[in-house]
Amino acid sequence: MLKFEWNGLHVGDRVVVHDPPFAAEFPLLAGTVAMVKMHRSKGGANGVGVRVVNPGGGHRVVWPPYLAAHRDPPDPTEDCWRCAALVDTTARQLAAPVAV
Repeated sequence: MLKFEWNGLHVGDRVVVHDPPFAAEFPLLAGTVAMVKMHRSKGGANGVGVRVVNPGGGHRVVWPPYLAAHRDPPDPTEDCWRCAALVDTTARQLAAPVAV
């Protein structure tokens, strides 16, 4: 997500985030903006807390960097190396030979 879009998020906006943002698999989680911490310096990015569902149930708030988030639904023209890695991994798994 571009920084000006990130800084324009409001509580209640829907987003998808890569969490954790630096993991090897880059999973995407749907979430809702729960908190926004305004950055005071010119050109800085706001802190945005996103409420996501835990795999075992319940919720948690994650604080991803703006480059690890997308609007929900995502913009298909937005480039993201994490999403590209997910697509590549999925394609390799689908193309892998099946042992019978």
